[in-house]
Amino acid sequence: MLEDKDNDFTLAEANAILMYLASKHSWTDLYPDDLQKRAKVDWYLNYHHRSIRELTAGIVMPKFRKDISLPPDCLTRSKRIGTAAVQVLNDGWLSETNFLTGDSFTLADLVAYSDIGQMKFLNLYDFSHAPKVQSWLDRMKELPFHNEIHLPLEMLGDISKEPPSMEQLKFANKTTLQVLENIGTVKII
Repeated sequence: MLEDKDNDFTLAEANAILMYLASKHSWTDLYPDDLQKRAKVDWYLNYHHRSIRELTAGIVMPKFRKDISLPPDCLTRSKRIGTAAVQVLNDGWLSETNFLTGDSFTLADLVAYSDIGQMKFLNLYDFSHAPKVQSWLDRMKELPFHNEIHLPLEMLGDISKEPPSMEQLKFANKTTLQVLENIGTVKII
C-alpha cells in the first residue's frame, strides 16, 4: 500500500505503485517516456501476474506459508504455468535483448526478478532449460545494490529440502534492513 501524503492519494498493487512512483519522480530510465518503449514495459507488467508469478504461488509460498493449504492440483497448475512462462521469457522476451523490454533495465526486469531471483537464491527451480534466463539472472546480479537488497534470500540459502523457520526469516529481514539503512537506501522509522 502506498500513501502519497503530498497528494492525499492512496494506491495498492505493487506494479501500479511502481508505475505511479516512476511517473511521479520521472524515473525514465526505469519507465521510459517513449510511448512504445513504455508500452512494452506495461505489457510485461500485465503479463507477469498470471505467468511468472505462478512460480511463487506454486513453489515459494508453500515453503513460507504453512498456514495456507492449496489443493495439489492448484500447486501443479501453478508450477506448469510458471515453467511455461520461464520458457516464454527465454524464447521470446530475452531472445534478442539483454533485458526483458530492450537493452536496458526497466521496471519489467525489477518485477520479474522479484519472483525469478528468489527461485535461484533459494534453490527452488532449475533454470537449465532456459539459458537466456540464466544469463539475464547473471546480468541482474551486476546491478547496483543487488547484494544488499537480496541479503535475506542469500542468508536463507537453499530451502529446497527444509523451509526456513520464522526466526530465520525475522533475522534475515532485520539484518537486511540494517544494512540498507547503513548505506542510505532506506530509513527505518
